[in-house]
Amino acid sequence: MTAPARADDAGPAAAVPSERVERGPEPARPRVLAVDDEPQILRVLERTLGPEGFAVTVAASPREARLRLTLGEFEVVLSDFRMPGGDGIELLEEVRERQPRARRVLLTGQADFQILCDAINRASLHRLFLKPWNHSDLVRALREECRQASLADEAQALASLAERRSRELELAQRLLRVQRLAVVGQLAAGIAHELNNPLGTILAFSQILLREGKLEKDDLEAIGLIEQAAQRCKRVIEAVSRFARGSDGVRLPVRLSDLAAEIQPLLLAEARRAGIELKVVVEAPEATVRGSGSELRQATVALVRNAIDAYEGRPGTVLLRVFERGTNICLEVTDSGRGIPADIWDRMFEPFFTTKPSGEAAGLGLMLVDQIAQAHGGRVEVSSAAGVGSTFRLVFPESPGGA
Repeated sequence: MTAPARADDAGPAAAVPSERVERGPEPARPRVLAVDDEPQILRVLERTLGPEGFAVTVAASPREARLRLTLGEFEVVLSDFRMPGGDGIELLEEVRERQPRARRVLLTGQADFQILCDAINRASLHRLFLKPWNHSDLVRALREECRQASLADEAQALASLAERRSRELELAQRLLRVQRLAVVGQLAAGIAHELNNPLGTILAFSQILLREGKLEKDDLEAIGLIEQAAQRCKRVIEAVSRFARGSDGVRLPVRLSDLAAEIQPLLLAEARRAGIELKVVVEAPEATVRGSGSELRQATVALVRNAIDAYEGRPGTVLLRVFERGTNICLEVTDSGRGIPADIWDRMFEPFFTTKPSGEAAGLGLMLVDQIAQAHGGRVEVSSAAGVGSTFRLVFPESPGGA
């Protein structure tokens, strides 16, 4: 005979041991700050919005609301208009400054249309509700505003991520460039060393033959051409050697106005021969860079010579300008020459790249300018249009007082 089942007998489901279900953390509830001088209104908002999923904080005056704002962030600030302790619109204006992401909602009994329009404009309100309000409409509106606040957070986070990725990419590109320049520098030093001795021999014997004058006229002309070609090779090797040596490490205060004053007479004769007027404009006489005067002079001379060459034998003006721009100081060289074709923009600072005829340049000028600018904590900015002209600007952080 089967015994009767007891109430506490295990049923079929009890044969499987119960498992504890691990749940993730509850999603954070949207935070709403409600501000009103009427306690009944605050109680209603707190009791009706809480069950709808909002974390409601109440404040009975603008002063109390300001304290709440210092203690935490809110997705929505819901404020009355007229309160004995202050103006709700002024409070919402402060919210816009202190917590820009917070959505600003006005809940008021004020019925004057013009006053409400002015209030909306002053505080850049997102929503306006008139008392008495419809509960469903208010809840729906608050949820939408919280969603907008969340979207704004996501957009800001994505913008920050994009900016960080952009900086990382820029740093990676700079590192790659530095590594490439280091390799080129080692190669250049080796080439320069190997070529100097035979080149010195060619130059020495060429000059001996020219001085002795024992050769026929045609032979003398040929020897003269050999010497000129050797001199060009020597200039190229000197440029390569300067690049390979890099910075000498000496850093002293350099006043850019003094630098410009030194360069003008140095290049004046060269400019005049090319039919170019060289103008110097100093708008920041005390602007000072801490660095190597010889390197900064070399970079500036290279830019001025490029500007002269840009006219391709036509008369014109090259402007060398020293000025301040925010916290930076700039040394700028401007011409109205041929400009830079769009197809070579990406190659301007490549080593050994040049648009000048073969034998006239080593293609190291702009690369050295860029290298010198970076060694001084600065950069090169370029603006140019084909047929209009170019501006090359060396931008440096200023050294106050030459420190």
